[in-house]
Amino acid sequence: MTAFDADNTQFGGLSYEELRQHTEVLLKAGELAEALQSQPANSTDRNYSVSDPRVMEMVELPAAVRDINPLGRPPDSIEYRSTVHTTGDRTYVSSSVAICLPFATVHIAQHDGKHLLQFENDVTPTGVVDPEETSAILARIAQPTYDPSLSDFKDLNDVGRASELCETLGNNDMVTSTVEHTYAVDDCHQVIVESKDGKLLSCEVVEFRDDQEIPLALTVEFNNWATASNLYQMTSDGSKELIMDESDVERFIDIIDALLTHVRPVTSSQEDLD
Repeated sequence: MTAFDADNTQFGGLSYEELRQHTEVLLKAGELAEALQSQPANSTDRNYSVSDPRVMEMVELPAAVRDINPLGRPPDSIEYRSTVHTTGDRTYVSSSVAICLPFATVHIAQHDGKHLLQFENDVTPTGVVDPEETSAILARIAQPTYDPSLSDFKDLNDVGRASELCETLGNNDMVTSTVEHTYAVDDCHQVIVESKDGKLLSCEVVEFRDDQEIPLALTVEFNNWATASNLYQMTSDGSKELIMDESDVERFIDIIDALLTHVRPVTSSQEDLD
C-alpha cells in the first residue's frame, strides 16, 4: 500500500464517528484487495506506458502514421494495453497500441487479422498498419537495445505473446504500469482492484441489486487520506456521481466484511490452536 499524504488537516472537521467509519472502510478495503490477489480474476486490464525520449527517438513509426506526421516528430509516449478475460477454462486476450503524438493519439488494434489505425474518439479506422511495424514498436519499448526483428508480436490477440510482452514490460524500470483486476466474488458483488507500478491504488466494491436500476459502488483510494473513501452512484451513461451517506458507507463496511469471509480460506480449528 502506498504512503498517505502526511497532511491530515482536512480531517479537522470530522466527528469521531466519521473518522472511525472512514478509517475502518479504508483498512477493510485494503484487506479485501490483498486477499483477492491470490484468487483468479475474471478479467485483467494491463496498461504499460513508455515516455523516455531516448526510447521514443528509436521507435520507427508505421508508414500510415508517418503520413499524418509530416514533421516527423517522435511520439511523446507509446502505450500498450492488454485485456485478458477468463471464461470457464478458456482465456482470451485483446491488445492494442497507442501512439501518443504531440498533436494526436492514434490506436492500433487487430480486427480479422488486420492491424487498423484509428484516431482517438473516432468511430472508423483511418488506415492499415503492417503487423511487422506494430511488432517492431512493441519490441522496441520492451527491449530498447535489442534488434526488433528478433521478436514477434504481430498477433496482438495471442495469449502467449501478450503474456510474454506484459512480463517483459512489467520488469522494465522505464515503463509505467497500471493493472486493474476485476473479480466477480458472488452473484451480487464485483470488486475491481487497481495498482500502479506494483502499489495499490484503489479498491472498488460494486453492488448489484434487483431493486435498483443502476449499481452502487464504493471506491476506496489509497494514495491520499483526503480522497481515500468516496461513494459513487453509477449513472446510466457510465459516469459517476459522488454521494456520501453515512448509512450507505456503514452498509458497505458490512458488505466488505462478508466478502472477506467469502474470499479468505477457511482456517481449521487445529490451525487456530497452533
